[in-house]
Amino acid sequence: MQYAELARRLSSDDIKDNLSAAGEIRERIEIVHTTEFKNFLSHTFTCFSSILSTRTTPTPSTSTDAGKLRLTTMQILNRLPNNEVLRPFAKDLLDLAMNVLETDYEESALIVLRIIFDLHKNYRPNLSDSVQPFLDFVVSAYSNLENSILESFGDVGIDGDVDGRKFKERNEESVPYLSSKSSFRVLTECPLIVMLLFQLYPKYIQTNIPSLIPKMMSALSLRPSEEAQKENPVRYKELIACQVKSLSFLTYLLRGFSHLMKPHQDKISQSVIALMSTCPSDACTTRKELLVATRHILATDFRDGFFKHADLMFDERMLVGCGRQAKSTLRPLGFSTLADLVHHIRSSLSLPQLHRVINIFSRIIHDSTLPTSIQATSVRLLLNLVDHIFHNQDPDESKGAVLLVMILDTLVQKFGTLRHYVVQVERSEREIKERQIKKEDSKSEELYKTLYDAAPIPISSSPLSPLPQPQTTVPLKTSQLHTSKTQPDSMHDIKSLVKTMLLGLKTVIWCVNNYRIPKEGSRSGLVNTEGEDDGNNGNKDGDGKGDKTTDSGGSKHSSVQGKSKGNNNITSSYPYKFTDYERDLVGKYLVWGLECLTIYKVPAPPKPNAEGKGKRTASKPVQPSSPEELKAIAEYREVLDSFAASFTVLDPYNLRTTVGLHISLLFDALLSDPQIMAFPQNLLVHPQVSQAFAEVVLNFLMTRIDELASDDDENSSGLLIHSKTHPNRSNVQLHSLNSHNSTYSTYANNSPMTLLRLFKVVFSSIGLFPANEAVLRPHLQTLVVSCLRSATQTSSPGNFYYLLRALFRSISGGKFEHSYKELLPLLPTVLNGLHRVHAATEDSNMRDTIVELCLTIPARLSSLLPHLPLLMRLMVHALCSYGDLVNLGLRTLEFWVDNLTPDFLYPVMCQQKDVLTELMTSLCNHLRPAPYPFGMLALRLLGKLGGRNRRFLDEPMNLPIKKPDAWVHPAVSLKCEWSESTDVIVNEDTKTKGSKRQRGFEPMNTEESFSLPLDEAISASVEVLKRVAKAQNLTTPPYPPVEVPDGPTVITPSKTRSSPPLPTDIHEANKSQLENCDLTAYCIEFMETVKTHQAQAALQILKTSLSTMIDTSADFSKPLNLSTGRSAADVIEEADVTDEEDSDGSDNSFPDDDLPSKRVPFLARTREHLAKDRILQEIAEGLLYGSIVKDREISSQCKVLFQGLGNHILLLLASQNHLIARLSNNGSIIDDFRTSPSPPSNSKQQHESPHMGSFRLLSPLHDGADPFVVNNALVSMLCDGNADAKKAAINMLEYLVARAQDMFPSDPTVTVNHLLFEHLLSSLLQACLDKPWNLKSGAYDGIYTLCRTLSLSFAAPFETQIMTAALFILKDSPREVSSAAVEGSLGFLIHMLTFFHGEMIADNEVWIDALALPGLAEVAPKVENATADTAAMAVDGVTDFKPPPPETILMLVNELTSSKHIVRFGARLAIQHISNSLGTPIAALLKVHESHLKKVLFGKSFSTLPLVQQVGITETLTFLVSKAPGMIELDSNVNNTLKAMLNAGSDFEGSGSSENSSANPHASAIFLRGASSLSSSVTGGPTITIQSELPHGIQLRVSAVLFCRALIHNNPIGFFMNDSIKGFPDVRTMAMDLIFRSMVSSHSQAVLASHATLREIVDISEKSLGEIDNNFQTRLGGQNAHGLDSKSKLNIFTKEKLDGYLKPILTKLIDYKNLSLHLSSGMSKLITLLGSRFEQPLANK
Repeated sequence: MQYAELARRLSSDDIKDNLSAAGEIRERIEIVHTTEFKNFLSHTFTCFSSILSTRTTPTPSTSTDAGKLRLTTMQILNRLPNNEVLRPFAKDLLDLAMNVLETDYEESALIVLRIIFDLHKNYRPNLSDSVQPFLDFVVSAYSNLENSILESFGDVGIDGDVDGRKFKERNEESVPYLSSKSSFRVLTECPLIVMLLFQLYPKYIQTNIPSLIPKMMSALSLRPSEEAQKENPVRYKELIACQVKSLSFLTYLLRGFSHLMKPHQDKISQSVIALMSTCPSDACTTRKELLVATRHILATDFRDGFFKHADLMFDERMLVGCGRQAKSTLRPLGFSTLADLVHHIRSSLSLPQLHRVINIFSRIIHDSTLPTSIQATSVRLLLNLVDHIFHNQDPDESKGAVLLVMILDTLVQKFGTLRHYVVQVERSEREIKERQIKKEDSKSEELYKTLYDAAPIPISSSPLSPLPQPQTTVPLKTSQLHTSKTQPDSMHDIKSLVKTMLLGLKTVIWCVNNYRIPKEGSRSGLVNTEGEDDGNNGNKDGDGKGDKTTDSGGSKHSSVQGKSKGNNNITSSYPYKFTDYERDLVGKYLVWGLECLTIYKVPAPPKPNAEGKGKRTASKPVQPSSPEELKAIAEYREVLDSFAASFTVLDPYNLRTTVGLHISLLFDALLSDPQIMAFPQNLLVHPQVSQAFAEVVLNFLMTRIDELASDDDENSSGLLIHSKTHPNRSNVQLHSLNSHNSTYSTYANNSPMTLLRLFKVVFSSIGLFPANEAVLRPHLQTLVVSCLRSATQTSSPGNFYYLLRALFRSISGGKFEHSYKELLPLLPTVLNGLHRVHAATEDSNMRDTIVELCLTIPARLSSLLPHLPLLMRLMVHALCSYGDLVNLGLRTLEFWVDNLTPDFLYPVMCQQKDVLTELMTSLCNHLRPAPYPFGMLALRLLGKLGGRNRRFLDEPMNLPIKKPDAWVHPAVSLKCEWSESTDVIVNEDTKTKGSKRQRGFEPMNTEESFSLPLDEAISASVEVLKRVAKAQNLTTPPYPPVEVPDGPTVITPSKTRSSPPLPTDIHEANKSQLENCDLTAYCIEFMETVKTHQAQAALQILKTSLSTMIDTSADFSKPLNLSTGRSAADVIEEADVTDEEDSDGSDNSFPDDDLPSKRVPFLARTREHLAKDRILQEIAEGLLYGSIVKDREISSQCKVLFQGLGNHILLLLASQNHLIARLSNNGSIIDDFRTSPSPPSNSKQQHESPHMGSFRLLSPLHDGADPFVVNNALVSMLCDGNADAKKAAINMLEYLVARAQDMFPSDPTVTVNHLLFEHLLSSLLQACLDKPWNLKSGAYDGIYTLCRTLSLSFAAPFETQIMTAALFILKDSPREVSSAAVEGSLGFLIHMLTFFHGEMIADNEVWIDALALPGLAEVAPKVENATADTAAMAVDGVTDFKPPPPETILMLVNELTSSKHIVRFGARLAIQHISNSLGTPIAALLKVHESHLKKVLFGKSFSTLPLVQQVGITETLTFLVSKAPGMIELDSNVNNTLKAMLNAGSDFEGSGSSENSSANPHASAIFLRGASSLSSSVTGGPTITIQSELPHGIQLRVSAVLFCRALIHNNPIGFFMNDSIKGFPDVRTMAMDLIFRSMVSSHSQAVLASHATLREIVDISEKSLGEIDNNFQTRLGGQNAHGLDSKSKLNIFTKEKLDGYLKPILTKLIDYKNLSLHLSSGMSKLITLLGSRFEQPLANK
């Protein structure tokens, strides 16, 4: 570019050439950004200056050449870069711009204003002289503004006049072109430049501000008329923009020049209001700037001027305008401005104004088109109004109450809408993440196809080709017209909103609840005592975070929550301060608030895979949570505390009617999210609501206490684990409940665990507030009784004992005397029952818990003195334990020693055998040095005992029994011989010194050898296999989830990710990062490897030992000749002769006293024989346990070895049967071993009959190990208590039976009468008698399996023994333990009855007992599987069943009067089933034993018998009369027994004189079993229901009534008309009197029995004598033998008799204090039955 030529052209006189050159420069203006810029300026700047200053003049039009030239020149100058090249020309350029600004018109002035702004901004040190001229220009422009308005609009008005406007008429028309001093647009840009100049040159501020402020204030008040505004709207917008800019500049001056602005305070507010009202609707930018300026003004003290204009600003149309664009963009800013105004003037607002404000901001809160931040601001504003409303002085209190309820309603309803909106936001965020993931995946797939696809990609379909442009015109939805949201709400915004409402609702609820308190009493209590009394509400740490809500300005509105102690009296005098609507709102707040709190919920940890379900895996140590997770948990806890704090301000009545009505919903929320437990915890630790909330929760929990019965044994047992420590190990603590993962895995969706947590927090509140004891006290007895009774009716009672432990711990501190008195009546029964449970159970965890319950039972020491001997026995268990239980035992024993005299305590310690010795021994065992925790405590306790601590040394001690010396009589040994030569190895390192290291030494005699016994090694091997088989299966825990960026959480499969292996040497350890190694997985793998190696070594020892124990020389390949013709007697004779000849005088047998039978002394087993038997049994046990080892190779080898051992024994016993002698009952040998035991016919045969399973081995079989010991191994494993062990033993048993049947298919008698199975059955029956009750299930499962797999002919000879064992199992089951075990025992009895006598028969699907109460609807839990492996009841191929032996019937007859309720039921069930199976009446079945039966029933005086025997006799009589009519006649024996029975039944009135008798049952009923039933899947037929067990007194009363009913039903004529028996009329009167009095009993069973009896009497009284006699004779098989009048009726209810029966009942109606629910119910039933016999007035009354 030729700059000289351009300069010449610009300087020429041809204006067109000038314009052409200027346009060329403008088109190529980029030259100024090159190095030619300086050259360009040197040639052209003078030309530009001359054009603007001298050669052209300002012109209003830019269409002329001169105007275009000036405009183009200014545009070029405006686009010059402000760098160092321009600095020399800056002063001249600024002067030139100022000249143009003062003289030119609007368009040119706007351009030079930008030039002026840039020059001052970049070259300020040298341009200060030009500042004042510009400021003078601005002042003159503001001074000329009125004339400018007059020129533009033709008239002008001034705000503040009386008539509102003052107009000046113009003389000429308005010009379309304005000069720079008359332009609104130019003046709009000036305030910004002035602000810059004041910042750059502060010295001009003080001289110019005083003159500038009045001019600007005058400019703000100028207004054209409305007509002029409509005529020229564009200029009007410019004017408003100019005034708004001026207002913004004035807000800049408010803080620094407040003294100059103060006189204009009212004028500012008036101008703002005027601008808002006159600002055009479409001027959104201007109105937005006006709102911003208004917010700045409201932040200063000049806000007071707006107070009188508040009503105008409450109008949304004036605030944000009426335009659609304004509403969509300015509403958030406008409402924020209004919120700022209301926040500052809230104390000056009247109640009507507050009402309007609340309406406005309530709509804003519920306006979904507004951002969540604006809604949160509105919420904070409403909360800030609460304090002013509460303290208003309006005499009409209803106005303030209405406003408070409006705020409460608004916030609560917002929770109701958020609960649905939260779900949508969560779904939308989840969809956005999914779309992002899919988008990334699709991009990667497209890129893969693009790069690697071999086919050519068409350009049109290529992903890299341009896509078709979408349509630019999109139809506008209606919902988009009024929305202010530029983007959807996020969960963070919603959380902020929810948290704001939660923090403030506590204040709102308190104000609503306390607003109606009289002012005189409330003002003194409404001081700010928050920090003293309520600062810790909802926050246990006392920081008060959950109690105070701070608004944006930092002010706190918690001062209204003054709940000082002086206020409690006022609160208690107004208990019903909430209206029903307000209570409903608070209830909704609880419901909806819980739903909204899910947004804070921390996600639960991933659940384990389904493959691992049911398997016990090694739990990985709790990993520390990430900082984000910890922060989220802390925030969630803070929100929960705030939410709970909202309800701590309620009074007790309102708490019950709000929270109490939704307590079930709270429980459901706890199930889904265990972290919500913070809510009840906060309420229970608050002094104002703790007692009321504890009452609500406790009432709810008492209704669901039965749900504590959990089917998951692991969960229940886990609760019972103490923090136990082995004496030589450190404490192993359970995972803390504060751990998020632990909390979710333990409590989520676990109803029993959640109930336990609620119980525990309620009990804990009693320690904080002793007044809460009054809430617990009414439930105390019911709680203890329910727990103990439920514990006996469930298979996993651990939860109930854990609940009792928590209860006893909470009230056993010695401060709750009333609770101690409440539990005092239950004390003997509870202690004795728990002691029996402790003795009956084998579960160590449960035993420890029971001991702790007994030692912490809430009672005074004086009340425990009678039970101190019992507790002393439990104390021994506690001291022999470890962990916390030891500490409890030592502390308790020390308490006894300190408070009881030695003369009293020491005899108690010596009262029971071995207690003193065991107690002192256990104390001495704790005498260990530190760091053992109990050493000093035990030493101090021994010191307090004084010299008595050594007296136990004189007592006999239980020393361990020394086992037979295996070194003397080893069964298996390893023969060792010395080597012939000894090697001497010379140490090369010490060769010079002559030292030698010998491998051995030379013995004195090298020919000698020795044996190394292996018995102990075999025993150790068996123990190893047993431990490995029962050990938990440790598996590697799953890897933690891997966080994928911008994606969901995924679990990396173990196949694709593996932890680095541990280093094997120090060099690898230095190179590797040990923190990345999975040490847990390595330890688990190492432990599993060690267990496998140990099991393999143990198996190798057993295999080697087994080969030495079995003689494999016999050839079983040839056919066995089972009939040798030789008898056992022949073998005995031969052995006797041989024994006499070979006798050398040696004695290897036992002494004579130890001989098992003197009839066969030569058959005695010596110590060597017993050692062989023991070793063979241990080997068999080891193989059985090895078969259930997790390692498949070991388990398969053990299984094959045991099967081979079984096959060998089967063949051995079958081939050597002549060497086996059967023994009789008196020990003599029976000749034929095939003779099976059969029932003897007389006493002589009874002594000489074969004894079941008793055999003796004859030589040479006698010399080896007893093959029958394998049965002992099977029995031992069946009764092990391990489910896998029992299953494996059952499988082995079935295999042996099947193998025996396959060996001898041609001779079934060998299998049926095989001695091995007879001995096994005998051993199993013996185990049923000897083993503990909880281990007998394996024995009776084995019996049923053996009988089922063999034939009925095998088991038939042993029916009496089997049935005896079945009933003994029922009898031996303690009633204090789980009823599931009893139901399993009863199931075994039913199985055997079905096996021997066919399927059970019933009239319908339910079997009814003879003593079943009609109409009793008891909740009987069905038992789907009473035994482990028994489901089918029928015996295949057997249809003809033989009658049982007489001994079986005699045994059942004796058990009819048993002292056990379940045994009597089983005996009745067996007799009825046998009768139905044989088709024989029960009377005929029992005819043989009739004399014995009557001797049992009437042999002794009824009144002299114990109560339990009276119950048994009464039930037996009822059963016989009902099921065997004619067997028991109504004679003198029955009369005497019935009389004594009625007298005994009347002694136990049980009419319920106590009001709470039904709620608090008698202590004797605590450990009684509840009702249960066996379903058809167990019985194979009808459902069998066992009714609940009753206390003996009540049971006697019920049975007596049922006996009377049976007598009346079978022989009504004989009962009501037979007076021949002496004293029977009086007995009949006693019976009727007992029936009537039982109708109003407090026990439902007695009521049902009496009601059924009375109803039958009523039916009989309505029949004729002939019909009654025919029915009676028909049952007996005769005709109408009495010859009675067939038309007459029994006159049972005469007026005199009925009056006598009813008199004892009606006398209770005289005094209203005797009225009770059961009395009213009984009278109702009596009137229903005997309504026609009552007089009408009495019946109506």
